[in-house]
Amino acid sequence: GVPPSLTGVTSSTFTLVASNPKKLRVLLPNQSGVSGSTTTGRSGIPIDQLAGTTVTATIQVTDTFWNLTPGASQQIRIVATDPYAIITPSTLTVLGQALVDIVFRRAALNYVRAEMLYENPPWGDSLDKDTSTVVSVLAGLPKNLLVILPGEEFDVGAPNGKRGSPTITAKAGQSFYVTVGVVDKYYNVVTGRAANVRVKSPPGFPFAVSAPTAALNVAFGMTDAQALPVTLVAAATWHQVVVEDYGPPPSGLQDSPFSSTFTITAANPKGLQLLLPGEFNAPGVGIYPNGGKTGSPLTRTAGKSFQMTVNLVDNYNNIAPAAAGPNVYFKTTDDYDIEPTTASLASGSRVFNFDGMVTKTTAAVITAHPRIWLDAVNQDPGSKVCTAN
Repeated sequence: GVPPSLTGVTSSTFTLVASNPKKLRVLLPNQSGVSGSTTTGRSGIPIDQLAGTTVTATIQVTDTFWNLTPGASQQIRIVATDPYAIITPSTLTVLGQALVDIVFRRAALNYVRAEMLYENPPWGDSLDKDTSTVVSVLAGLPKNLLVILPGEEFDVGAPNGKRGSPTITAKAGQSFYVTVGVVDKYYNVVTGRAANVRVKSPPGFPFAVSAPTAALNVAFGMTDAQALPVTLVAAATWHQVVVEDYGPPPSGLQDSPFSSTFTITAANPKGLQLLLPGEFNAPGVGIYPNGGKTGSPLTRTAGKSFQMTVNLVDNYNNIAPAAAGPNVYFKTTDDYDIEPTTASLASGSRVFNFDGMVTKTTAAVITAHPRIWLDAVNQDPGSKVCTAN
């Protein structure tokens, strides 16, 4: 016979509830949860964000199948790949779901991770951590310039925009290269902005800076590697520089913050410098034997003793410390005085006591002369240096 014709049947409606809490889920703007998903439990692509924009993330507790578990709670920590991101709150108790505000500072592909605050929680189930979909954070509007010294590199989003320490080993008159970038308010490098930049000494600093102007490479948002040689001639341990939007005309970028502090050392010894009472060394001023002093010699009284300083200086009148020497002796225009005893300089300088000249004149002159001294390494005669007067 013919088998009977059978039809399907539909069950009555019933409720399916979430299973036990098992996972955390992070949803970014433009995303929604997908219950029962066999992949990430969410749909949608996060919207690109500008650095500094507040991104509100939704943190949820779900079961194994990405079903929201409204009654479950747990203590959670929120971590971002941007080390400078501001997360509010960064730790919280999530009851079913909660909102967290994240301000990304670094322009990059970033993501957020939700994880257990405690490996062994004081209550509730231990939940699997969840990493969000990647969100693209873009640099903001160009704001100012930033100067990077040798030994440093850009660290976008950082409080000062860089990391590392200067490794400059230049002597006075030697050049070193700096890199200048155009950055937003969070120190993200901004491409596409054209400008000509120039390195200069900060306001109030007594040092002259020699550097050309250079154009920003708009494709990279910074100057090319060797576009900005910088030369300083004053030896000091507290040098800093700034960079300005030079133009012409300027494009509207703010000057860079002060650079990190760096040191310029004296060049090789060139000659002797004699400072009388009332005179002071001015490093980096003039080219030896000219310049290098401020003030004027004070009028002396016949027969009255005074002190005078002899410095070993480089071509830019910086005191050039030497291991020893040279020996220094003196000649004066006074035929009757007793000149100071010959003595060696120590670390490039020495104060000499002089019993004073005795013959009245309006044109008294004292000359300091070097003798050849031994090089500390080779024990051979060292360099001769010029006479000071």
